Amino acid sequence: MAAVRSEWLLPLPKGLTPLDAAKIGTAGYTAMLCVNALQAGTVFLLQNSHFEKIFHLPGGIKPADGEVVVTGATGGVGSISVALLAELGFKVNPKLKNNHWNRK
Repeated sequence: MAAVRSEWLLPLPKGLTPLDAAKIGTAGYTAMLCVNALQAGTVFLLQNSHFEKIFHLPGGIKPADGEVVVTGATGGVGSISVALLAELGFKVNPKLKNNHWNRK
């Protein structure tokens, strides 16, 4: 058992067990929030460890609107975002660091 602050807790969505929620983890949850924000039309920019809303697209972003670029696609949030977007029918353009796989 661990004690945590109540404002750090979220209710589980219907149909999601505690075990399923643990499998998703922080990266999965963050990816889901990002995909939901795109579908809602709200685009955020991460600045100095906090999100700033930069613009809103009425009606949200839909697969027919064109491809979605996902930066950091080999990381936890990026890779799950790619999978979620592809499953929802979006054409995904994953971006990686040029030298990410060229480690010596």
